[in-house]
Amino acid sequence: MEVIFLGVKQPVPAIVNAAAQEEPDIIWLSVFSGIHLDAVQTLVSELKKRGMGDIPVLVGGTIPLQDIPELLKAGATNAWIPGTPTEQIVAYVHKLVRGEEAPFRKGTEEVRIGQEKAWLAEDTKIPLKTYYTAEDVSDLNILENLSNPGAYPYTRGIYESLYRDYMWQVRQYTGLGLPEQTNERARYIVEQGGKGRGNVAVLNIVHDQPTQLGFDSDAPEARYDVARVGTAVDCIEDMEVIFQGLDLERIFYNCPSYSMSNAFWAMYVGIARRRGSRRKS
Repeated sequence: MEVIFLGVKQPVPAIVNAAAQEEPDIIWLSVFSGIHLDAVQTLVSELKKRGMGDIPVLVGGTIPLQDIPELLKAGATNAWIPGTPTEQIVAYVHKLVRGEEAPFRKGTEEVRIGQEKAWLAEDTKIPLKTYYTAEDVSDLNILENLSNPGAYPYTRGIYESLYRDYMWQVRQYTGLGLPEQTNERARYIVEQGGKGRGNVAVLNIVHDQPTQLGFDSDAPEARYDVARVGTAVDCIEDMEVIFQGLDLERIFYNCPSYSMSNAFWAMYVGIARRRGSRRKS
């Protein structure tokens, strides 16, 4: 199956023109929440005007589950929320192209929502209800299970007063080139006043695309993207270089690396332990 990528932020007319030229089996939209309904409705309408209304339109992206019925009403063939297993989507697309899968249309919203709930429950092994009330947590000990704001397990925030006593932190988005370059930039930000609550440094370090996707820098798939729009990290030693000369106990560190964030959190904790830091009660 050939995939034709038009690029980001493509207007609907460009998508329709590409469809007329390439005659695709399906059209896939990856959209941000907020524009998805209008984008799908406009696209489906324009396709029909050009005699291409039979091309299935599939939708993914940051879409709330409750908006899927509206997307189907707008003319989408199917839609998926974030976190849907890739293999599930691929299997559906293959069946749809081969004519083995009937598209979801208006009137099947409840079936679609039911399927989403089914795979969510299967993936997490947690049974899901349509809605929840106070009775569902009546057996919880509030202090033991939820605690107070600023206290473990921090379900109500990491500070007792939250944002009533101090302004939102502004964390400069940074991360570039090799770890050495990112370290230089991070130290510069701190020296220039990049600090937040309690005069503690605030850093928001982003990684390059291969790192975010779990590829090593020498992987063939990473060839053209290493150290671009973010810094490259392949091991804990790279992370040590990034934080060289910075006091980890005086840093608010944010790591917007999505699926790999847990790995970087583990590296961060590992660096702290190497420096002799210990978890505080």
